[in-house]
Amino acid sequence: MKFVFILALFIISISSCAQIRKNHAKNLDTEHRTDVESKHNDDNIILITGKEYMYKVIQKDKNRILYFDLVLKTIPGNYSGGTKIKYKHYYKDEFLTEEERKLYLDTTKYYKWDITSAHENEEEFHIHPPRSYTLKKLEIAPFPEVLFPVKKGDKWSTINNIVAGYDEYNMNRIFREYSIEGVKHTTDSTYVAKIKATSNWGKKKNKEKICIAEFEFNSKLGFTKMNFRYTDGTSIEMTMEQ
Repeated sequence: MKFVFILALFIISISSCAQIRKNHAKNLDTEHRTDVESKHNDDNIILITGKEYMYKVIQKDKNRILYFDLVLKTIPGNYSGGTKIKYKHYYKDEFLTEEERKLYLDTTKYYKWDITSAHENEEEFHIHPPRSYTLKKLEIAPFPEVLFPVKKGDKWSTINNIVAGYDEYNMNRIFREYSIEGVKHTTDSTYVAKIKATSNWGKKKNKEKICIAEFEFNSKLGFTKMNFRYTDGTSIEMTMEQ
């Protein structure tokens, strides 16, 4: 009788945890909701609620190349003190392993998603890149960001503490350094800034780089190019479809 009681508690516990995870995912994904305030989106020019940007991704791993589409969409609500953005990963089964097909292909929505934050204001434009599924390695790369006003030659650096949830990268520090390599103005008052960035382990600059990144920031579209080249020979290239 005691065993039956314990077994019943165990089953209830599993069911409860599953329901909590389901409710958390439902509350986190606010894509089509109209009852959620978005206080960080009111003045946005690029990250407007409901706006989508499509990227073509080429991911070169050590033993293969993956081609897939990635959508960045601003959705209602706030996340980590900023704008909430949702990434949709449209993988193609021919580029995935059998195990990855089970994990990364969704036959209902046809994409896998993750949600993170971005910041668009008078001082900066900053997006957290996708860091799930095949793109977990972007956690140790320079994150796409630019400081305003944009000026050629400007440099800055950041330090990021990686929290739990990123496997072998957990509880490490990443030092990131940025420089604006050039700024090109167009006739419609738009400008494009080219940014170079690097990352290394620790809380200060050193010569042992993890990743060298090149970004192109368009003042009306955001980051149109995000190229990450790792010193181990792998790379990730993201190009916006305009």
